[in-house]
Amino acid sequence: MLRLLLIIFLLAGITQLLNIFVAIDAAQIRAVCKEGNYSNISISQKRINHYPYYLKDLKEDQCHLYNRCLNYSQEGKGIDISFFWRNRDYLSTMLLAPARLIESGSYITEKSCKKVVFESSGQNIDKFLKTQIRRYEFCNIGVYVLNLLSYFIAIINNLNVIDHLLKMMVVSTSNDKSHEEETSTESLRSLFQLNSFQLYPVLSYDHAYLEAMSVNTCVSKVDRLNVRMVELCTLQDYDRRNVIRQDLVFIRQLAKDHYNIPDGISSQFELNRELLSELKKQRARMEMVLSQQHIVANQIIQVREALTTISEQSQWLSMSNSLGEALRSLVARLPKMPKTHQFNSEMAELRAKRLYYIELLGKQASLLEKDHSFLTKELKNIFITQLNMQNKILTSLISGSDILALELTKLNVSNTHLVDALKQVKDASHRYLFWSADVSSLNLRYPIELVYDLRKFLSLDTFGQLSRAMITMCTTRDTVILLFSSSLLVGFSISSHPHFCSFLDRASRKVGKVTQDQFSITIRTVFWSILFALPLPVFFAVLGYGLQHSWPYSIAVAIGYGVTASVPLLWGFMICNTFAHNKGLFIVHFRWPRDRVALAMRFYRLCIGAVVPLMMMLISFENLSDREFSPTLGRFCFILICGALSLVTVSFKHAGIPLYLDKDGNRKNVMNNILWNIMLSIPIVAAIASCVGYLETSKALLARLETSLAIWFLLLVMYYIIRRWMLIQRRRIAFDRARARRADILAHRARNEEELGMQQGAYDNIEIDEPGIDLDAISAQSLRLVRSFLTLVALVSVILLWSEIHSAFSFLENIRLWDVSTTIHGVKKPQPITVGSVMNTGLVLIITAQLVRNMPALLELALLQHLSLNPGTGYAIKTLTKYLIVLIGSLTGFTLIGIDWSKLQWLVAGLSVGLGFGLQEIFANFISGLILLFEKPIRIGDTVTIRDLTGSITRINTRATTITDWDHKEIIMPNKSFLTEQFINWSLSDSVTRVVLNISVSLDSNSEEVTEVLLQAAKGCRYVLENPCPEAFLVDLHKGVQLFELRIYAAEMNHRMLLRHDIHRRILLGLQEIGVEIPIPIFQIL
Repeated sequence: MLRLLLIIFLLAGITQLLNIFVAIDAAQIRAVCKEGNYSNISISQKRINHYPYYLKDLKEDQCHLYNRCLNYSQEGKGIDISFFWRNRDYLSTMLLAPARLIESGSYITEKSCKKVVFESSGQNIDKFLKTQIRRYEFCNIGVYVLNLLSYFIAIINNLNVIDHLLKMMVVSTSNDKSHEEETSTESLRSLFQLNSFQLYPVLSYDHAYLEAMSVNTCVSKVDRLNVRMVELCTLQDYDRRNVIRQDLVFIRQLAKDHYNIPDGISSQFELNRELLSELKKQRARMEMVLSQQHIVANQIIQVREALTTISEQSQWLSMSNSLGEALRSLVARLPKMPKTHQFNSEMAELRAKRLYYIELLGKQASLLEKDHSFLTKELKNIFITQLNMQNKILTSLISGSDILALELTKLNVSNTHLVDALKQVKDASHRYLFWSADVSSLNLRYPIELVYDLRKFLSLDTFGQLSRAMITMCTTRDTVILLFSSSLLVGFSISSHPHFCSFLDRASRKVGKVTQDQFSITIRTVFWSILFALPLPVFFAVLGYGLQHSWPYSIAVAIGYGVTASVPLLWGFMICNTFAHNKGLFIVHFRWPRDRVALAMRFYRLCIGAVVPLMMMLISFENLSDREFSPTLGRFCFILICGALSLVTVSFKHAGIPLYLDKDGNRKNVMNNILWNIMLSIPIVAAIASCVGYLETSKALLARLETSLAIWFLLLVMYYIIRRWMLIQRRRIAFDRARARRADILAHRARNEEELGMQQGAYDNIEIDEPGIDLDAISAQSLRLVRSFLTLVALVSVILLWSEIHSAFSFLENIRLWDVSTTIHGVKKPQPITVGSVMNTGLVLIITAQLVRNMPALLELALLQHLSLNPGTGYAIKTLTKYLIVLIGSLTGFTLIGIDWSKLQWLVAGLSVGLGFGLQEIFANFISGLILLFEKPIRIGDTVTIRDLTGSITRINTRATTITDWDHKEIIMPNKSFLTEQFINWSLSDSVTRVVLNISVSLDSNSEEVTEVLLQAAKGCRYVLENPCPEAFLVDLHKGVQLFELRIYAAEMNHRMLLRHDIHRRILLGLQEIGVEIPIPIFQIL
């Protein structure tokens, strides 16, 4: 019974203590809430008196809270638990320090307040520190309340332990009293459990309630203290500027009284006025930064709340389309992405100004040390007063610069947090909202709703708001100037249309003529065509800008957004129209067929008159009244746009515009037809999707697909511009070569009229016929390089364009196909292979194939042509690059689907051993090919002789090398032969080869004259090198003849046959001139 009485007493004491603490905490929260009621002080009131009273109130509040908290801790003396005592001591320590610190502000009185105000701006930091102490105090109180509640929960856990011990005691009691004590204990235990179970929800509710109240109270208290601090800083700056302004007025009055003021004093006076102006600007900027901080903080809270809402409501999107529409409206109302690029420049400017202020402050000592004996006493007082005043202004500017830099840094950090939050919301909206229906499907009520919304839109005083917005634009100075300037541009464009047409006519007359055609003509045509199409889009851009800034008229603002967003589309259509002129870029410069260009531009008026206005209306409905008219009027405009785009796409396809060019530059291929069929079906699919309810999804996808098509068309125009430049260069080179060849012919004719007489008729027929030169003779390799480069540019541009909505395709990662085991830090873990992984693998393999196809050409264009490399070296670099790209792309693609190198290495090792025996010769040739590429005993273009075959190396492949002989037959030689057999490389280190000609004359011929004829023939041949010089020797007297040997050198192997022909012809002519005959060989008939 004694144990039972102790337990009952303990439970009653604990319950009473809990009630006391809960009451104390509720009273504390109410008291703290009452403490925050400060009255706002306007600037018109007397400012000096409020500052000391504020410090006094702050000190009294601090002491009052401190005493109350100590009283709370005294009530816990009856409980011998170290936890509570430790928190009581902690509370005493944390609250004593702020109370002592606040006492330092009590010395400020009304008399000394003015002096304190004009001291350095470090007092602002003191006020900020005291405010932070105040904030820290409330945080400590909140932590203490939470510790008390944690202590209550610990007591309940201890009671549960006691309950368990009571059960053990019941088991160990005697058999005589067991039944009675068990009954009493069970009833007491049930009562205790009832109290504990009832108390725990109450404590949990009180815990959450007190925590929320504590946080809200602390936040509101801190906000009020921050507002109070800003008010005091504003009052202090106002008083400082007021005093400085009064002193400057006083100095100005003194200056008026003294006519002959030296230049030094007047310059100081002007400097003080400039510094005061800078102080005003600095303070204005400070107020703007503080207001921006408050706005950004609210925006961050708004964005995070929107992110939480999207995450929580995402699971219910499939239940209703209205929820998706509401969430999209919530995302649309979020703030825009802030611009943070101005922070660095502003900080640099602020630091430069601060250094300038410090420099001016340092010059004051030197000014005071100068000799001022020539000044009168009054002027000297004026000068000293100005320096003192300048010292105060500079001190204020320096401290203000430091504070402004700190606030700018805070603002930049807040903007960074806002950007991160907006990116998270953007990813979440793409992930959860992109593939969800945002409007209801079309039904029989849609025409009625469409007519109703149209009448409602017109009943909103639409035309009245537009007219008033236009009147506002015409009466505002900024917009009037812009409207007037853009109107002048439109009028100038209309009046200059005949001049533009005459320019195109003059340019078209020069195109195609070698002596007059230049690439600058094409560049000027492109520039003036773009500039001629610019005025009308500029006018619409100015109109949209003016409507956007007509804030009182919401409909005008929405229409302004629509007009501004459709300007790039309008400009693009007008540029294409100028390019499609009869004398314009497409027909004259690119040589596109006139009928195809006319077919492609057949729906130009439809684009200008329907697509652009519908785009304006669609975007306007998106920005009007929280997308109220978007499900009806906006969807109707989108369906009409899809229909118009289908007609335009059909005209482009019939015009023969290529979407894909094969390696020969031909547009007639399977891939081109597939791409055009896809482009034709996209607008139709988008219209159907919008009818089903996926309006935003279809708009986003259609916009990116059409943008991709526009990027492709821009790159196509660039390709034909570069192609025309290559055409002009090729024709100019051919023309120069023709001129040089004719000059060479005339020179030879002048030197040797008799020798060239037989070729007179042939050479006279060579004329410079300018239009007769082949205009399509362009290097295929150069065009292949350009196509490769532009293909990679298009691929990168499309990837960057579609990467903005990559999170919208995250659902592909949830479709699991199979699982593979992956070892991470020695632990095997299953890795799911999803549809997204397979698609990424396909994308990697496609990119790898494109790189293998185009990278050699890109290397040639960007790097190899600028290096002095041998042909074989460049070929080796390109071949090894292709092998490396294939290896990296294959490993990356297989890794994405779970087949990494650790799983392939044993298979590769086994296959290498097996195939090494079965395909020994193939592997030997493969390794030999790699050795040939690295060691380079043969190179592309070398002339070799192996076995009885002689020819030029044209290709070195993985297994075999291709040799083209003099009959243009291609001989396939295994790579192993060039490593295991002996062969001759005629041009490995030097392409110069020696040619030996044997000439025999009769014995009665003069050997000196014959030797001179041989040397003159060698000197007259243009294929013979002068160094090493030709040599002629009499080498033998045999069978009644003199045998001469002529040793000459050719620069290339291709010159050997030409050299022999020319030398033999010259020798015959020379011997005929000196009367020497070549003897007929004597044949013996057996």
